[in-house]
Amino acid sequence: NHVFEAIVSKPNSSQAIKYKTVIQQDSYYELTTVVEKEYKNNDPFIEKTFASLEPVGQNEYSLFDDKLQLFIKDVYSEKDTIRFSAIESVDELKIKDSDFETITQFLDNFKFKDSETEAISSLLLKIGALKDARVVTYLENKYKDENTKTIVQLAVLKALAKQKSKIGYKKIMNLLEYDLPIT
Repeated sequence: NHVFEAIVSKPNSSQAIKYKTVIQQDSYYELTTVVEKEYKNNDPFIEKTFASLEPVGQNEYSLFDDKLQLFIKDVYSEKDTIRFSAIESVDELKIKDSDFETITQFLDNFKFKDSETEAISSLLLKIGALKDARVVTYLENKYKDENTKTIVQLAVLKALAKQKSKIGYKKIMNLLEYDLPIT
């Protein structure tokens, strides 16, 4: 294990951030808290908490594993805390061009809760950044789907803009003529 500990602040700030990072093989664990800039490691609760950060056993997943498969596995978990954690971490997910089929099948088949619309939007933006010829058609179909909420339609338009192509921009214009996303 490698351990990094620091207290970091900006010059004119009255507060600082205390860090402890433990690196174990290809995983890392990080603990942070806000402290006074002149903190002297004298808060018993903070010190006990930081001292207790000790990874136990081996992580079954590598830092380099395909995170999309882990994300999908966790989202389908029967445990609400795991599902919630996965949905909340969607912004951290990296999608590659080769993930197009997997991510679109997931979006088309997973039953999102009403409170998880932001996750759908985030995934659509990630799809929009892919360089795959099927992206524009997929996004168009998603936009035109009668069950698509206005907020998701807006995400589709943003995703099309991420294509940064003439085809993507034309498709935005066509979709706005087809149906304005208003509530």
